[in-house]
Amino acid sequence: MEAGLLERAYGNYKFANINRKKETTVYYIKQQDGTGTGRMETCDIFPGVQISFNSLSMDTCFQQIRAGRGFWEIDYCSEGCYEMGYNDQKVAFLKEKMLSVTDLGSQVFTYSRIPFREYHGISILLELEKVQPILHGEFAGSGICFSELAEIMRLDRGPYLMRPLHKIEVIFKELENRRNCRGGDDIRYFWLKTVELLLYLSKPDQERMKSVHSFDANTGQGIREVYQYILEHPFEHITIPELADMFRLAESSMKRCFKYSTGKSIGSFQKERRMEAAAELLLKKREWSVGEIAEAAGYENQSKFSAAFKSVYRETPLAFRRCR
Repeated sequence: MEAGLLERAYGNYKFANINRKKETTVYYIKQQDGTGTGRMETCDIFPGVQISFNSLSMDTCFQQIRAGRGFWEIDYCSEGCYEMGYNDQKVAFLKEKMLSVTDLGSQVFTYSRIPFREYHGISILLELEKVQPILHGEFAGSGICFSELAEIMRLDRGPYLMRPLHKIEVIFKELENRRNCRGGDDIRYFWLKTVELLLYLSKPDQERMKSVHSFDANTGQGIREVYQYILEHPFEHITIPELADMFRLAESSMKRCFKYSTGKSIGSFQKERRMEAAAELLLKKREWSVGEIAEAAGYENQSKFSAAFKSVYRETPLAFRRCR
């Protein structure tokens, strides 16, 4: 069977399985170590245009591929976060309610990962040589020109990430609401919404639609190590300056990049992880008193531990244990 648009764009990407139906094709992804899976449900909405509804529950879906030239991918993150390394020295994060535009053929991605193992979003894949003539014919005067957009967004330097206008967020919400509709009118609707999106991107509001900062590779690697360290040492009360010194990061860059990639401050993440580990102890060590759990979690004062626990779980440690 002829390869679909996604397969031609992604080159030699190895999907775990492909389920082709009359109106949709579902691509299944499996993490190489078998610990995570993903699903991309695609639908062709016009010649050279495909929409994909993506759900990934894994650490990474990265494979080193030879992407096809002349393909753009527009990604909108509805939930989670997607981290990507590109051009050897840059790291960027596609977070919730953010948009990215990527010229697949001009980028060399060095890695990607999903910090919280959950990513949900919508992708629109465009084959430029097929779509541009249609836009010039069917929507003459729209001003949509991919070559001009590529220069404005500097797509040769990497993905263009932005915080979109509310109108663009509405477009993706409307697409999500119709994800299970595949009739002729629905397909036409998807196409018109794609054109509407391209119109907004072609005439950006410079005050409200701004490109998003990326980080250097060393900072990105350091943040991954900080994140993993906190996960593995939940009861260690290490300070932010100590973390910065341990991983040789500038404190300000570390705090900014961590917040940007996870959506949480380092302090908040430490507290949540500490309480998660304490909750596990409450259930596994039922013979331990709450005071002993508090001491194990590094709290000298049981009342302070209970207050911290309640701020995360909205109930006291004792009530948490009794209800489970």
